[in-house]
Amino acid sequence: MSDDLCAVGLGRVRFSGSRLGHAYGHDIITDKDGVTRYCDDLSVLDRTNLRACKKCGADPNKTDGHDPCLAGLPGVRNACCGHGIDEAYIEFEDGRVAHGDITVSRRTE
Repeated sequence: MSDDLCAVGLGRVRFSGSRLGHAYGHDIITDKDGVTRYCDDLSVLDRTNLRACKKCGADPNKTDGHDPCLAGLPGVRNACCGHGIDEAYIEFEDGRVAHGDITVSRRTE
């Protein structure tokens, strides 16, 4: 592990022995003690009460651990829209993987 900088408000905080990552589009950092925090306010990431997707606002707490933007796709083992940060991908049950731009829209009724 290395020293990483995490943007907090208008400043930056250096965490020794940390690693940066993302949770549904939110920047997160895990310190040397294994505590994972959101970078914007340093609150602890609670895996039982995750923040909504930063890109579309979908709630991951309602999708049984699946990406809330793409949850429940038939024939899909694993999928992620990228949440505006990473490249989107779909891993099908037969092992094929598709990468690239996946446009997600929400149906309104």
